[in-house]
Amino acid sequence: MRLDPRVGGESTFPIKMAYLEQSREEIKRIVVSHRVDRRIAGRLHEDSIYSPPRSDGNGGTYHVIRKPLVRLSPADITGDKIVDPRVRKIIQEQYAKLCRELLKTKPLDVFASEANLPHLSNRNGPPIPVRKVRIRVRDKAERIGDEPHRARHIMKDSDGLHHTVIFSKREGTKERWNDEPATRLQVHDRHRKGEKIIQMVDGPDTEYQFHLCKGDLFRMDEEVGDASQEIYVVRGVAGKDITIWKAWDATGKTKENRIRTANTLRDRHAVPVVVSPTGRVFDRGDRNQCT
Repeated sequence: MRLDPRVGGESTFPIKMAYLEQSREEIKRIVVSHRVDRRIAGRLHEDSIYSPPRSDGNGGTYHVIRKPLVRLSPADITGDKIVDPRVRKIIQEQYAKLCRELLKTKPLDVFASEANLPHLSNRNGPPIPVRKVRIRVRDKAERIGDEPHRARHIMKDSDGLHHTVIFSKREGTKERWNDEPATRLQVHDRHRKGEKIIQMVDGPDTEYQFHLCKGDLFRMDEEVGDASQEIYVVRGVAGKDITIWKAWDATGKTKENRIRTANTLRDRHAVPVVVSPTGRVFDRGDRNQCT
């Protein structure tokens, strides 16, 4: 332990520790102002083009897309997703054989070498290597293009959500909250038509609460029933999930970082806020529009 002669040879360790703890507490009181991402411009959908919807014979529909073998999952190969029965059979046989030989199951590893590709017999020449296959996709693709000859079917980008809107609905004595995410493609279409970017009406008996974009801040109880509150920042919206960090957390190591249902926002008294550049916190209310 080092001694400081300026204080009579006494150790400065307790003083330094007290200063460190005080500094930590002061840093925690700092409210960070985040930039909200309300841009409409950006990637609207995945690059791939899907087929028009096809009937599966059981009242359902599916789309078809071409994918390289190395981008398939084991379930894509072992199941019935590959459209062509003949191609499906030779791929499954080759995949099973290579899995036993290579002791690997990922198609990326199994079919990485050109020598491992399955081949289709060809009466007019050498066998044809199979590099890509058509597979069935159950997810619903969206149609874009107004004219028939320009129509395309695309899948929304997994990171292409622009915002989510929180609505409440009274069901008897209970109030339930629901979130309605909007894709960047939907927002772009609304902007093109001159419509409001934020749709604040979601049918009868519903009430608009607020909306959240990436970078928005809101105040919320740390736990259900806990009066102490923290300020959180929206890091992203994916489907019905809202990824959040505590506003002071720059690493994403917050214990809870995902809201899976809008009712959690209700139960923990979430309120959108605005933080000024000087760190002052104001309730945002519902007047702040994503325009």
